Amino acid sequence: MLIDEQQFLDIVDQLRVAIPEEMRHAKRMNQQRSQVILQAEQEAQRIRVEAEQERERLLDESEIIREAQTRAVQIVHEAEKRVEEIRQGAVEFSNEVLSSLDAELSRTLATVRRGQETLRRVVEADGDDAARLPPGEQPDAR
Repeated sequence: MLIDEQQFLDIVDQLRVAIPEEMRHAKRMNQQRSQVILQAEQEAQRIRVEAEQERERLLDESEIIREAQTRAVQIVHEAEKRVEEIRQGAVEFSNEVLSSLDAELSRTLATVRRGQETLRRVVEADGDDAARLPPGEQPDAR
């Protein structure tokens, strides 16, 4: 059974180029996702600390205790709302990145499958040619 060596090498080269690039792309996307989530968590913590500091400061002022408590609750509520918005944004970004990665990997997989199919057809075509030869003229199957 004979295979067109150049065609086989071309397919292997295509795979060698496509797969590592997709893996690097996936790794970069995952790192970006992790960085966005980390930044969101850090920002959320900073907002919480600021809100708590503001709350404490307002509580220390005896003449405006009631106002301070109300404002502190508002600040905490706004901080929690902002944290949720940041988290939601990070989740949406992550989903977009993962969807993009999914599409990229699907395209790469399709390329691999097309290469396999081409290789299978070449092998089958070469096998059909060998089957038509007289028995003493069969190619060496090494």
